[in-house]
Amino acid sequence: MTEDDDVVVALRSRAAAGDSAVDIASWLREELGSGATFFKFASCLFLAFKLPVGAIRRAEQWSGRAADGSMSDEELEQLLSPLIPRSGPIGE
Repeated sequence: MTEDDDVVVALRSRAAAGDSAVDIASWLREELGSGATFFKFASCLFLAFKLPVGAIRRAEQWSGRAADGSMSDEELEQLLSPLIPRSGPIGE
């Protein structure tokens, strides 16, 4: 299992446990560290949840990830929460 696989498993576990989309994204940001690119952040979300690329691109504006981001936590929650599966295996 690769490091990315471990992150994907952890993201899915957090979703199944009922974590909010903002909590999931915040955990991912912290897990990846300050040097991580948006591409790395986006690829982990895609691999974990098969989110539409358009939604992931919009999430790039989240202020919790980018210092100059214009998307609030509430807006991120509204964007991603309906798209994050909360139970069962994803893409397996």
